[in-house]
Amino acid sequence: GNVSDEVQFVYSIPITKGVGNQNVVTIVSGDDKYFAIREKGGSVVLTAMARRGASEITSGLTYKWSRMVNGTWQTLVDQTGKSLTVTDSLVDTTGIFKVEVSQGGNLIGLDTQTVMDLSDPYDIITNPNPEDETIVSGSGGSVTYTPILVKRGQTTKAMNMLFYFVFMDSAGVILNPATANVAAASGTCTEAMCQQAGGNVSWTISTAA
Repeated sequence: GNVSDEVQFVYSIPITKGVGNQNVVTIVSGDDKYFAIREKGGSVVLTAMARRGASEITSGLTYKWSRMVNGTWQTLVDQTGKSLTVTDSLVDTTGIFKVEVSQGGNLIGLDTQTVMDLSDPYDIITNPNPEDETIVSGSGGSVTYTPILVKRGQTTKAMNMLFYFVFMDSAGVILNPATANVAAASGTCTEAMCQQAGGNVSWTISTAA
């Protein structure tokens, strides 16, 4: 099966946070496993929380769950509840899931969450350049990753592999749709991508074979 890894880094751009009666949707842990599957056959629970200001929204809500598959969001058509149970069969080392919450047919918010499968025997070493994964504002710089596939806990390449690189903002919008499903040996996050994402870029590396 595919092996994937997800890397988070923060780009230092001031972000204005919403105040007042803004609608906010957040995926929280619905159990005591905190988004990590630790044994074969295991699972975790993701729960969508919708708030307007400080108050939780509970009436008239509908839920649409999706997962990232080869650089695109795939709707989990039979999952329409407030909570989603993620089994290890849905996760290859790392899986990214998205919930969209609507009220009265209108989208009020969405969120994404990464789930780790710590029982997977393989891992990805991302090999960032620069190593500190930092882009200086205004520099036009970038961070390039040239990953290798290894057995978990080791640092020696297990096999030659190309990868899919998917860059996303905090809402799960793909920043590189033209290349997200193109297998490559390396992937680059640019300052422009960070600016488009409002300062918070997450991305997925998954094996191409």
